[in-house]
Amino acid sequence: MSQRQVETSRSFIAYQPPGWGQAVRPGNARGAYAAVRRFLSSCTDWRGSGAPSRLSIHEPGQHSPPDYDPEPLLLRAAAAFGPGERKPGIRPFPETGEVQYKHEWKLSSSELDTAIEFVTPLPRWPAKYLAPVLLSTSLHFLLCEPRTGGVLPGQTREGGVGYWPVSSSLILHLGGSPTATFDLRFPFEKPERAFLEYLKAVLPFLPIRLGWNRFRLMVPTGGGTDYLGHKLDAALFGALKQQPGA
Repeated sequence: MSQRQVETSRSFIAYQPPGWGQAVRPGNARGAYAAVRRFLSSCTDWRGSGAPSRLSIHEPGQHSPPDYDPEPLLLRAAAAFGPGERKPGIRPFPETGEVQYKHEWKLSSSELDTAIEFVTPLPRWPAKYLAPVLLSTSLHFLLCEPRTGGVLPGQTREGGVGYWPVSSSLILHLGGSPTATFDLRFPFEKPERAFLEYLKAVLPFLPIRLGWNRFRLMVPTGGGTDYLGHKLDAALFGALKQQPGA
């Protein structure tokens, strides 16, 4: 880390999502992507029409839904996007050497809308099964003030964990049950009024239900080379929990 990065390291507030993501409202691929784009266009600096993505269709395995038949989907995907790549996919029990293979397509941003229409009719498979078909995309962005569109100070795309300024990211999985992993980093040094007012402003645009116990105050340690997270008391968000959509 450079001397400048050490000198400018400071605290910020992070929303740390569960590793498996959170359900996106509404619960279909087309509606979920529209809701995510509404958040991105209203509360971030992201102005793209799409992002590189991956379509994965898994071969049947012991953790697949019992009525799952990939053959029609593979034919449709090949017709729409060309030949896919067969590669190792899910390893549910690595110690056994078991591998569930998948067919994967790397899609350009211009193909994303077609891919969304491809996965939108998929059934909502029960959560006890591994999702056999997923369209995944990821984005990095800076948070903005929804009323003005101005980027909040103290952010940069060149940062990351252990660096100040900070940036946020999103991993979106679209299929029968869309989920998103929102890794949000708010450039506020303390969980005080300014932070709570900003969170109140963006809350109506978020397409997920926030886990109020997942906010952390990230404090620089080791001379600014790392961060230590301190869990924020969920009671801090008492009034926000009552807002529609919260």
